[in-house]
Amino acid sequence: MLFLSRPALPVLEELSRRLDHGVVVCLTEAGAISLARREALHLENVLFVLAGSDEIPWQDGYFNWVVGPEGAPMTAEVRRVLHPEGRYVAGPSGSRGCGVVDVDKEGSDLLS
Repeated sequence: MLFLSRPALPVLEELSRRLDHGVVVCLTEAGAISLARREALHLENVLFVLAGSDEIPWQDGYFNWVVGPEGAPMTAEVRRVLHPEGRYVAGPSGSRGCGVVDVDKEGSDLLS
């Protein structure tokens, strides 16, 4: 699962707990990456990557889910990293990023 911004820590904790396999990747700005990594140090399957949504450092078709800010269009770069059967979800955003609230055990049912 790829977040185009950094979600709030409680969201990450819930996703980390509920995903039995896979990883949650959050694209983060330079000024926020150290704090984000410290806050989420206890989450083994959450990564923060210094990158923007216009140049995602991952292989084509890697992510089953990409979550962007509400109203954000799905760009060509997002399409590139999204698996052909994957889903793009625009969720409500706030000062800490997207606020997606639920993923089932297998990560197959994302709700905003």
